Amino acid sequence: MNGTWALGGTASTTATAWGTIASNYANNGSYWTRIFPGSVQGNYWVVDTTGATCSIVGEARSGSNRGSITAVIIEDTSPPAPNGPPVWSANPLNRSNANEGVTYSSSLAADATDPDTGDTLTFTKISGPAWLDVSPNGALSGTPTAADVGANQWVIRVTDQGGLQADTVLAISVVAAPGPPTGLSATAGDAVVELTWNAVADASGYVVRRATVSGGPFTVLAAEVLTNHYTDGSVANGTTY
Repeated sequence: MNGTWALGGTASTTATAWGTIASNYANNGSYWTRIFPGSVQGNYWVVDTTGATCSIVGEARSGSNRGSITAVIIEDTSPPAPNGPPVWSANPLNRSNANEGVTYSSSLAADATDPDTGDTLTFTKISGPAWLDVSPNGALSGTPTAADVGANQWVIRVTDQGGLQADTVLAISVVAAPGPPTGLSATAGDAVVELTWNAVADASGYVVRRATVSGGPFTVLAAEVLTNHYTDGSVANGTTY
């Protein structure tokens, strides 16, 4: 190109971050530009101005343009942004009710975020009732007992990879299990028994069991009876149940 060649532009390219030719020879004898602002570090010119526009230009000398470029490395040497702490979506965090004697499960993973992309968050239970376990990934699990019925609260901590922390209060209410059915009656027929009982408030269903001796062992006949009556058509005439 008329004795002058360039990488990323032409001889007339306007660039704000490079200046005049300096005596920075390549090993094969051609001249290179001085890149400005910047500094020589080993065999490299390093530009340390954020947003600088750079051109690398070589000029032929004595009829020779034998210079070559083997690599151009662009690296962000800006200092990293300071680590930011994780943030909870709410405080307190109110979760759906748990039921006495029934396994409870949920997750806190979506309730905390971190401003630093890629940071792994770790969850820890700081205080609160023992029945609920909190896994490092935020999974919640446990089975409350009768002693846990009512309002339950825990202090939960989330920690990022830089050690920064944030706490919140987790609130879960435990609902008491329904009481046992009362008023059970059985009406026998020909190889059939009709069972009825008083409906129990807050019960979502009933389990019907049968035994041939008092006190069991019992066999489950139906695990999800939604009404307060059941017909057992598997009995045998003359057998006591």
